[in-house]
Amino acid sequence: AIADSRFHLEDIGYALNRHHAVKGRFPTGGSFIKRPDGSEQGMHGWMSELLPYIDKADLYSMIKFDQPYDDPANFAVFSQDVATFFASGGDRTKIGRGFAVSHFAGVGGTITDERGRSFDLGIFGANSDIRRTQVTDGTSNTLTVGEVGYGYASWGEPENWRQVGKGLNREAVGFGNAQD
Repeated sequence: AIADSRFHLEDIGYALNRHHAVKGRFPTGGSFIKRPDGSEQGMHGWMSELLPYIDKADLYSMIKFDQPYDDPANFAVFSQDVATFFASGGDRTKIGRGFAVSHFAGVGGTITDERGRSFDLGIFGANSDIRRTQVTDGTSNTLTVGEVGYGYASWGEPENWRQVGKGLNREAVGFGNAQD
């Protein structure tokens, strides 16, 4: 069982590298657009961009990227399970209105310190555009994707990233083991 999770994480890692080799950047953590009222609308997550690199180009070609992942026009795609996005022993029950889950999340997001300075926490974030050269510790020394213990997101979710926090299986928005 552990080997399955490890294999899927390795496959995701290889896909991230192939994506970077082709596009010159890592996948955007999540794409967001501004609505006329000034609010932001989440569109698609980083896992959508990986589909062609995990032998799921057929699913990728079906996505209507001008519509949010959870729009009815995209439901047929995002309700489909993608085995690479499953960890061993994780609950594969559809979430929300029937979206397929992922047992993995990217490391990312942004924090703001007491002085108002913002810091990126990983390679994934809103409309991120990160290149290998920006990973100052090197990609072999940087956690980019991890297994999620609970609180799974759909693999299309534009905010499917988390912060490395207090340890494994210790917080709802952290990383852990899908078998709990």
